[in-house]
Amino acid sequence: MSAGVNKTLDIDLKKYFENPDNDKMDVVLECLSDTNKQFDFVCENDVLKIETGIELGRYELKLKVKDYDMTEYLESKPFALTINEEPFVFDEIDPIEIWVDSYPWQDAGSEEVDINLADYYYDPDGIEAQYRDFSIIGKDTLFKCEQNGVQFKFTPIQKGTGSLSFVVSDQMTEKNISVEINVVSGKAVFWERNWIWFLIAAIVIVVIVIVLLVLSATTRVKGNWTIELTDDNGGRIYIDQINIASNTTVGNKAKKVNLLALIEEISFFAEKIGSLDMNASRYDGINKIVLKGVTFGNGFTVTKIPENVKAEVNGLPVRGSKRVKLETMRLVFDDPTGVLSRMCLTMRPH
Repeated sequence: MSAGVNKTLDIDLKKYFENPDNDKMDVVLECLSDTNKQFDFVCENDVLKIETGIELGRYELKLKVKDYDMTEYLESKPFALTINEEPFVFDEIDPIEIWVDSYPWQDAGSEEVDINLADYYYDPDGIEAQYRDFSIIGKDTLFKCEQNGVQFKFTPIQKGTGSLSFVVSDQMTEKNISVEINVVSGKAVFWERNWIWFLIAAIVIVVIVIVLLVLSATTRVKGNWTIELTDDNGGRIYIDQINIASNTTVGNKAKKVNLLALIEEISFFAEKIGSLDMNASRYDGINKIVLKGVTFGNGFTVTKIPENVKAEVNGLPVRGSKRVKLETMRLVFDDPTGVLSRMCLTMRPH
């Protein structure tokens, strides 16, 4: 039987002796394992109440009883009493890993590992641990080991698997503990534990590239634009807020829109004023300019602006090509033959 410190342990004497007359019994409690040890107790209604005290240990006891009619004591068989609040706990120690090499960005602390066995031991009774029978497999062959009491420091020598074994006890019970020690390549560990993240990153990059390729293959001139074409003779065509990609044939055909083709198409359903000469191809340069669609955002890129065409975006002059976002573009064309009047194209975003 067992009990904690400073507890009262009840023993039913009827389990050890018969008392058919229910006489009051004289009880003696002897400690066979330690003759100097005495337990305080009282006997009430054939129940022996033993005070365990504060001393931990395992004791061999014997009961002796007699009533007033008896001249000699009756003795019980010896029995054991263990006084211990709770058994100690020794947490599991994860396998120790030491690196013989590593990449510069890895934790250099894994190339030298410290361990303190006291960090894993706990006893509710506050009993200090006792350690013995240390055995270290791999010492001086796989790793160096510095021991100071229950503190150990391991540094690698070469790859392999060793172990640290020992016995820990709290004077009452004991446990055999064994800890695996692995000396490995830190570089190999890095790839073994992170390959999945590199795979995921590679898949994400491939997906992004595919999406960009798909989007770039279907780029269009984006946004709603008000288009106005005028000449010096008062001729004018005007259309308010047209989505070129959705509402024109030239916008739906390809990601590049020829400016001349766009003007000729919208002239059929745009608002007209005056007698604008629709033979726009006679203006040098208008048939060379292209509106190139964009992958993200709104707008377009105007390309192939001839030298003789005056181009402005938000009032600032541009040459060659220009990305037009939500900005106003203005192109001025002059007929070098002098037959036609100057023509001006304005595209404003909405």
